[in-house]
Amino acid sequence: TAIVNRQDIRAGGYGDPAERSALRIRQGLYLARTNRLAEASAIPAEIRAAWAGQEDLRVYVWLWILEGVLDFYQTSRTAKRDRLRQAQAVAGRSGLVAEYQLASAWLAHLAYVDRDYEAMVQGLRAAGLGAASLVEATARSSLTLACALQLCGDEPRAALWFGRAREVARRAGDRAGIMAATANRLMLRLNDNWLSLVFGEQPPHDAVALRQELLGILGYEQLSGSESLAEQNEMAQLRLALLRGDDAAALGILRGLSAARDRRSAPSLTTAAVVEQWLLARAAHDPADALPHWERAQAAFSPQGLDDDDQAACLALMSRTAQAAGCREAAQAAWADACSARARFVAGLDAVRAGILAVEAQASEGWPQG
Repeated sequence: TAIVNRQDIRAGGYGDPAERSALRIRQGLYLARTNRLAEASAIPAEIRAAWAGQEDLRVYVWLWILEGVLDFYQTSRTAKRDRLRQAQAVAGRSGLVAEYQLASAWLAHLAYVDRDYEAMVQGLRAAGLGAASLVEATARSSLTLACALQLCGDEPRAALWFGRAREVARRAGDRAGIMAATANRLMLRLNDNWLSLVFGEQPPHDAVALRQELLGILGYEQLSGSESLAEQNEMAQLRLALLRGDDAAALGILRGLSAARDRRSAPSLTTAAVVEQWLLARAAHDPADALPHWERAQAAFSPQGLDDDDQAACLALMSRTAQAAGCREAAQAAWADACSARARFVAGLDAVRAGILAVEAQASEGWPQG
C-alpha cells in the first residue's frame, strides 16, 4: 500500500490509537527520506505528547526506529544506530515481527553506509527481505543488498536486486524509493569509473549512459522539489565532468560546492578541495606555480570520515599534485598510501563476499514469484 504517502493519518480513520501512531511514524520515515526533515522532526514530540503517562511498547519501538533514521538524514552520520539496536532488541523479545524486521533493515543500511559489512549481513539476514511484513522493510533491505552486490562488482545480481527494490517501491507508490534505487546504482557505478580514472585505468561503465541516468535523477529532483540527493548529485556531476575531461565545468561545480559548504558533509568537502588543487596544479605553468596547490591539498586532506575507496582516490590525486609541484618523494609516498587504501577497500569486501552471496541466494529462493 501507499500508506506512507497518506496525508489523513493524523485525522484518524484507524480505531486503534497504537496503530494510528505507528502509521503516523511510518509517514515520518517517508518524510525523512524525502528531505522533509522539519515535518518529520516534529513527529516524535507529537507522539510522545499523545502517549504521555501511558506505556505502549509497540509505539515506543516505532519511535526509536524513527529517531534513529531521522538522525541519519539530519546529520549524514550513523551515531544513533543505538536507537535502532534498542528497537530491534525490544521488538525481537516482544514478538513484534514487523518492527523487528524494519529496524533490522535500517541497521543493515546504516552498517552499509559505515562500511561495517559484517553488521550489514547480519541486519539483512534479520530483515526478511521479500518475506518481510512491511513493504518499507522489503524495499530498504532489497536496496541495501543491491548496493552491496554492486560494490562487490557482481553487476548481474546487483541489477536484479535494484530492479526488485524499484518494483517494490513502484507497487507502494513510493516515487522516492524508485529514485533511490536508480540513484544508488548510478553512484556506485560512477564511483567505479572515478577510481579507474584516478588510477589511470580504463573505466568499466559507459559514461554516456551514466550521464543520461544522472539527468533523469536531476529531473526528478527538480519536479518533486526535493533536495534529498543534492550533495550526491553535485559529486556525481563533478566526477562526470572530470571523466569527460571538462576541467572548466568541474571547477564551476567545485565553486558551487564551496558556496554551500555549510550544507555539505566533511568527506565531500575534503574530496572537493583535493580535486580542486589537483586541477589547478595540473594547469600550472611550472612546478613553482603548482607548489602552492600541493601545499593547500596537504592542508585540506584528512582521512577522517573518508571510506577507504575515497581515501584512495584523494591520495592518488594528491600524488599527481605533488608530481606537478616537483615533489617526487612526496608523490611516491602518496601513491603508495593510495594503493594501500585501495587494497584495504578490496580486502574488506572480500572478507564478507561469501556472506553477501549467501544472503542473496536465500532471499532469491524466498522472493515472491521467484
